[in-house]
Amino acid sequence: MEVKKIKVNKKKNIALVAHDHQKKELLDWVKKHEEKLKGHNLIGTGTTAALISRETSLDVKRLVSGPLGGDLQLGAKISDSKIDILIFFWDPLEAQLLVIISYLPLCLTRNMKWRFWTMNILWKIGF
Repeated sequence: MEVKKIKVNKKKNIALVAHDHQKKELLDWVKKHEEKLKGHNLIGTGTTAALISRETSLDVKRLVSGPLGGDLQLGAKISDSKIDILIFFWDPLEAQLLVIISYLPLCLTRNMKWRFWTMNILWKIGF
């Protein structure tokens, strides 16, 4: 198996993603950690990025809406090692569970830090 070395900078590229019924929880989490997040490059899918930018002082680079291709855009960035950390507040009853399934191997094969939250239970793997 080929090992790929990835340079990790102090300033991280952090993806912030939330399913519709989890956006408030993600926004609350972001507000709680706003000072820590200010020193990093933030990126998010459509509505989530717009919400965080509007409700906080953070500048979040906006991809298109998840179901309209933003999930794929983010997956490509993860695949190209352009994302250091993925924070995903997901709803297990949401129709797009395939997105979660597709992100997991990308994160794991890149030794990327990630956290998934669901219904106030933290799934913590590799972080």
